[in-house]
Amino acid sequence: IEGINCDKIDARTPEQKALASRSWVKKQKAWESFEPALKPIEGFIVPAQGRVSSPFGYIRKYVTPGCPTKESPHFGHDIAAPTGTEIISPAPGTVILAEMDLYYEGGTVFLDHGHGLISLFLHMSEVQVAPGDILEAGDLIGKVGATGRVTGPHLHWAVKWRNLANEDSREEDFYIDPALLLELGSPKMIEAAYESALEE
Repeated sequence: IEGINCDKIDARTPEQKALASRSWVKKQKAWESFEPALKPIEGFIVPAQGRVSSPFGYIRKYVTPGCPTKESPHFGHDIAAPTGTEIISPAPGTVILAEMDLYYEGGTVFLDHGHGLISLFLHMSEVQVAPGDILEAGDLIGKVGATGRVTGPHLHWAVKWRNLANEDSREEDFYIDPALLLELGSPKMIEAAYESALEE
């Protein structure tokens, strides 16, 4: 990926590093909170209308002249759409993080669906929910933007599964390709697919 501002490839100034550090603390606090499932989840819907611009699993290399080169895995499902495109809840859940200015992520919402699943929505131009809000599938979360580390307006939708059997440690947590949720449907189906893969 070319053309990323050097300051977004990595925090460099004391002010940037301080914001990046505060952002990290906020995210870690959210990871450690567990909300119960509000109701059975029958399936997930697409949170924004647009073109899939980057699928899950790529290794990204940020290359900008005069900046250090950095690589990072892409753990999300990117949907390119104009700034202001509505972002909706893909399934019921409780908002556990709502911030407009995380350093790398920009406008960000974490939505806990229960069952150990959290949806992350990044780079938003508007955040229209607050921590503690309870959402139904289809409820408005905010709007697509180009905040944080981006080359253009899009929604980065990521889903993380957290091990409910070991709430004191995040070492066994892992990201899931959100496209699987759209294809497989419910968390129980995801869990069954995961257990089947382990057996194989």
